[in-house]
Amino acid sequence: MRRLRAARRMWRALPPGGALVIGAKERLKGEELRLFAPWPGTSAVYRRRSLGEAGPG
Repeated sequence: MRRLRAARRMWRALPPGGALVIGAKERLKGEELRLFAPWPGTSAVYRRRSLGEAGPG
């Protein structure tokens, strides 16, 4: 639950399309992927989805 709360805070802080960089060994999963989409060609960068794509729930 703590990770999801943090993901929601980051979603609110970043503009649509903004990049979220995480540790190379970390991965977003579950509800976190509703907020952020994997950036093509990378393993630790995610793109903030727009309000139409997702929301903080």
